[in-house]
Amino acid sequence: MHKSLHIGAFAIIILGCVALIPSTARATVYLSLDAEEGTVGQTIPNPPFCQTECSGSGAKGTFESADGAAQGAQYYQWRTVQSQGEAYTVVGNAGQNPPLVADLLGKTLYLGWYFNFTRIDGNDIWHEGQLQSGDKGVEIRGPGVRWGVANGQWETVAANQDHRYTVWLGNPTYHLNPELEHVDIYFPNQSGYSATHTIQLDYENWHSAVLGVHFAFDQTGWVGVWIDGEKVYDYANIRTASSAEGTPRIAHLTLNGTIAQGALDAPPHLRKYDAFLLTDNWQDVIDGGYLAADRLAPAAPTNLSVQ
Repeated sequence: MHKSLHIGAFAIIILGCVALIPSTARATVYLSLDAEEGTVGQTIPNPPFCQTECSGSGAKGTFESADGAAQGAQYYQWRTVQSQGEAYTVVGNAGQNPPLVADLLGKTLYLGWYFNFTRIDGNDIWHEGQLQSGDKGVEIRGPGVRWGVANGQWETVAANQDHRYTVWLGNPTYHLNPELEHVDIYFPNQSGYSATHTIQLDYENWHSAVLGVHFAFDQTGWVGVWIDGEKVYDYANIRTASSAEGTPRIAHLTLNGTIAQGALDAPPHLRKYDAFLLTDNWQDVIDGGYLAADRLAPAAPTNLSVQ
């Protein structure tokens, strides 16, 4: 898959004037990471991935290439053990100085990434039913800001189909639009999806996600989510940033903040991610392939077992 913005696993950059977009405006890429410059089997470095140093537990992530990547040849992988409650990882500057994005008000940003949750010994990661068995997923974090796309099963939406899981939008911590929240999550509202009809994703399959946010203190904000190129969320005329901590900013991203909340009983499994991109240019999202609908499953793993 072609990526017009390829910077490599060790690069976290703040760029002005990366590429021209129509009119006199300039585009900015705030973060671009993939796993292509790492060595398979080696631990992902800090920076940019702060793991146990940032209060995370379990084995650190590694560079891997087995069974195919979403783009390129390699990806980032975390291997969990039974009932591991989190593998908390900060992506970016853990010290929040400088932040990834210093002043968000009036900006529209897009975060794209690829993800793949692979079972071991055929054991589903999350329970099925109208219950809590979900992860915090991938989040943008900073003073006044916390938006994320979580995964698994949640109590306020329909039960997942057998051996499948779903994703949902959340705004924990700040709860900026309580009238829209249902036990901390927003209901899907696009492409025919709803609380009773959620998008269903396959294990052992690469999927793409895009989280878009226009940041505002008042009800002029917007948030949207695309999965495999299909729009699942679109909420306009809402608050998207809190003024409680001054100027809102994105300090970093976080991954794996909770696994299978609330029982925290997930079986051992593989958590794979690739190609994180934070940009203010929609064309970068398109060029990165994040809206492609042809996410194909790699060959079924044949050698996975609990170790």
